[in-house]
Amino acid sequence: MKSKAQIGVVLLCGLLFLLAGCGPTSKPSQKERVESVMRTADSLMRTRPDSALRLLYSLTPEYKLSSSGGRLRGGELRSGWLEGSHYYSLLLLDAQNKCDTVFRSDTLQRALVRYYDRHGTPNERMLAYYLLGRACHDMGEVPKALDSYLTAISVADTTSADCDYYHLCRVYGQMATIFHQQLLPEDEMQARKISEHYAWLAKDTLEALVAYEWRLGAYYLENKMDSVLFIARTAQVEYKKYGYYYKAARLLPAVISILLDRRQYDKARECMEYYEKESKLFDAQGNIAKGRELYYYYKGVYMQAMNQTDSALYYYRKVLNTGNDETAYKGLLSVYETTNNTDSIAKYARLFANANDTALLNYQRHTLRQTSAISSFNHYQKEREASKRRHLQDQNTILFIILLFGFSIIIGYFLFSLNRQKNRKKIVLLTRQYETLRMQLFLASKELEGLNSKDLNTAALLAQKSEEIARLRDLIVQQQAKIHDYSDSKLEDAFRQTDIFQLFHTLRKYHRDYIPPTNDDWDKLIKTFFHYFPHYHKILSANPALREEQLRVCVLVILHYKTDEIATLTSKSKQQVSQTKSQINRRIFGQENAKTLKSNLDEMIR
Repeated sequence: MKSKAQIGVVLLCGLLFLLAGCGPTSKPSQKERVESVMRTADSLMRTRPDSALRLLYSLTPEYKLSSSGGRLRGGELRSGWLEGSHYYSLLLLDAQNKCDTVFRSDTLQRALVRYYDRHGTPNERMLAYYLLGRACHDMGEVPKALDSYLTAISVADTTSADCDYYHLCRVYGQMATIFHQQLLPEDEMQARKISEHYAWLAKDTLEALVAYEWRLGAYYLENKMDSVLFIARTAQVEYKKYGYYYKAARLLPAVISILLDRRQYDKARECMEYYEKESKLFDAQGNIAKGRELYYYYKGVYMQAMNQTDSALYYYRKVLNTGNDETAYKGLLSVYETTNNTDSIAKYARLFANANDTALLNYQRHTLRQTSAISSFNHYQKEREASKRRHLQDQNTILFIILLFGFSIIIGYFLFSLNRQKNRKKIVLLTRQYETLRMQLFLASKELEGLNSKDLNTAALLAQKSEEIARLRDLIVQQQAKIHDYSDSKLEDAFRQTDIFQLFHTLRKYHRDYIPPTNDDWDKLIKTFFHYFPHYHKILSANPALREEQLRVCVLVILHYKTDEIATLTSKSKQQVSQTKSQINRRIFGQENAKTLKSNLDEMIR
């Protein structure tokens, strides 16, 4: 007879195919079917992981990836056309984990970690590291498992509204299990509390109550039996509050054991009756589920305390061959000691001693493994801390280099700016001196023209003025040489800081509210340009045939303006600007090509 889960999967698959068949005309592609199954499996993952696993296994072998890592190449998955193959593998491993699969390899898990470290969301990265930790734990690599869990916690974004608290609480739960195995009750208790906190945030009531219940383990390690009783009774109340009566009942063996040790037999009997009735662990014949046979020992202790020797012997014998032989022999020996059966006492004393020796040997082996595991874990932690320190030192070194580089850039820029400002001031001073000399020459020339050469006094003055004009011309030539010593880039840099250039630079792009420069603006631009570039003034003054509009275009070409920008500033079309540039090139250099005008001007002043 099929189970309810199997029937549910059959119905679900039938519904999917029915919906797929109800399409208007087209049949869903294979990729769409695979993605639909993956979405359905994802929705079932929390409540029915076995059904989710069956759905994932129902995909064709072309897309199904086994945890053996058979579809790996170079440490990566061969996704083919299925872009979601990594996500499929993540779902598959998650479903296997929830169905208590024991992982024998971590190859696929490591491949997923590498992939989602680069491409995944915080939730996907956390799940990948969590599954890697589960694989390492199953393979006995406890330090690596704990490291994976710690990394899973570090990559989780708990500030995000869509944080996967459901898996985060399980990460802390697995860490608590490792701490319990390593005999670290304080760390275990802390992990259990955090696990419970995230379970409540995930609205997973059962998981939160289980996390609270499992605090019992930490208190057992600390031998705090009063705390064990308190946690057990509180957990019982909470389980009943939310309707988990069987879970409340299954807590009772821990309580029963303590009550029997304290000889509170009436309370122990009440607990045993409730346990047998509500735990759903007993069949119709009164036999308990496999793996929980230790309860028979508690039952035998109670029967022996009630002087029901035969019943006590019956229950003690039921403990035999269940992995608890030492406990069974201990109970049997105590009964025969009470009845003074010397033959049985001798028999079971020997059996108890042998079982005790075996248990002691197993305990020693377990202790040795625990000590080795703790040592390995401590060594791994030291290595991890050392690696962190080295990484931090590397980061600090890189940061120091970056800061030093940044500081060097700031100092360099400061010195560059200082030198730039100094050059600007020098250029301004030289050009002002140049303009002053030109003005003095102009005034001296006017005075010379106004003198009457027939007057003797005037003749002496003429000679004096002529000498002054010659001297001024020599000074102007010297000043031009000084200005020419500064490169065009320095002169242009200074010129670009002027208000008139900034105005034209702003107006070079056309917009809806555009206002072209006025004639006064053009005159100021030309005058300021020649003020900073007197060598260009000499060249262009030698060509008086240039019209005003040609002179404007020529200056803009020297200043590296593009054809469309010149067209905007001069209110001409680009074709008209090109024609004007051709005319200038023809008149000055005898060439018809507009493109060579700028290079010809630059070549001429070298």
